[in-house]
Amino acid sequence: MAQVFGQNLNHREASLVYVRDEVTGGNDNLPGGGPTWISSVFNSRVYELSGGEMIRSVEYGGESLGWSFPNDYLRSLYDEENDLRFRTYYYPLQLIVNNPSSPNFGKPLAADRYDDAYRRYHWSLKKYHDDEKRIGTLNSYKDHIFYRYAETLLLGAEAAWRVGDLDKALEYINSVRTRAGLNGFASFDLESYLEESARELAFENERWFLLKRLGILVDRVNKYYEMGSNSGNKAIYPMAEHMVNMPISQNHSRQC
Repeated sequence: MAQVFGQNLNHREASLVYVRDEVTGGNDNLPGGGPTWISSVFNSRVYELSGGEMIRSVEYGGESLGWSFPNDYLRSLYDEENDLRFRTYYYPLQLIVNNPSSPNFGKPLAADRYDDAYRRYHWSLKKYHDDEKRIGTLNSYKDHIFYRYAETLLLGAEAAWRVGDLDKALEYINSVRTRAGLNGFASFDLESYLEESARELAFENERWFLLKRLGILVDRVNKYYEMGSNSGNKAIYPMAEHMVNMPISQNHSRQC
């Protein structure tokens, strides 16, 4: 599982990859393409935590933006002990002090050092981690997967379910589960499919299309959007009708 989003994406899982190269790149008009910030968007700014025991480092993503994090609903879907995806698709929950000048260097960060601020610490996605991104920069030239084998299996499961072939749907979805170290489902239903898709494809730009395709986008977003964290530092913004009745001008949308 660790190889799926590793540094080298030249493997059988990756069906379509956007290739970047810093040497021949610099912007999108050059053969190597331009840099992206995607390796900095989904990880916390742990180096801003109180106490100065955490510094910028490759293992925690270097310079980070901390703009987007998985919510508690997504985390609740994983078997944290047995699902290999929980350990490979996300950064560890427990931080290790990495400032050599700290007397606690190499030890687990104390519980009272985890600030109540999303950007400084939150359960964070690791799918776009770049081992070669330089410390102090947001720019990454790591290749980016657009389409992969697991998505093919899940789409196959959905297609089989739609035509009533539940045995084939079960075969496809269990192929995804077993490679993640889990037992297969005994039966197939829509809720199980939605949850498995979330476990496997989280933050790969597929969820909106799935929910929209099934006609349940507004219902699902409003059902789970509040499950962000126990922090008081959050704003509640439910999905409203004007968000799906497009095209609507930006100025008019702001008045809704």
